[in-house]
Amino acid sequence: MYKLHPRNFVSASITLCEAFYNYPIFEYIIPDPTYRKNNLKYLCHFLLRLGNARGEVITPTETIEGVSIWFSSDKTNISGIEAIQAGLLKLPFQVGLNSFRRFMKIGSIKTKKRAAIIYRPYWLCDMIGVNPISQKLGFGGQMFNAKLKEFDESNMPCYLETSKHSNIHFYKKFGFTVLHEYKIHNINVYCLLREPDINILKY
Repeated sequence: MYKLHPRNFVSASITLCEAFYNYPIFEYIIPDPTYRKNNLKYLCHFLLRLGNARGEVITPTETIEGVSIWFSSDKTNISGIEAIQAGLLKLPFQVGLNSFRRFMKIGSIKTKKRAAIIYRPYWLCDMIGVNPISQKLGFGGQMFNAKLKEFDESNMPCYLETSKHSNIHFYKKFGFTVLHEYKIHNINVYCLLREPDINILKY
């Protein structure tokens, strides 16, 4: 695994944009397909900068076939200053004011739901995506396996959310189970949790 360097944020933003172009939450945030294709990268760039500042951003290889963003639960509360430093003030101009408002509202809803669903320390898989041209080649699994091994060794659960039901089958392969389900503007949000594999602690 490679820790993403800031000089590669633009390339990584494009990878995430391609991976999440048809993702229900982002379809809601930026409804127009053409505008979303051209401007989703700016939201991804902002999220990458936050991930780099407060968590960890990794890719399978230096070619950036995929990208994943991870936070420990004590790092998920982003301050206003940190958000501004990551480029928050540019977003209304980059994605449009209405899309910006939807983006911020969804972030607030998810933060409150997490606090109500899980009360103990955990690691959050905030985003994990692989460019469509590189999918089904194992890059997503490589990123998961690298981080989940770390969480097993530190005896920490991992939490994630998806608004695409077809993703659940993939996550279950890595030991995740559906913990909760709710809706944001008629979009299903599935909350999944993976308990650490205690067997690894025996070796």
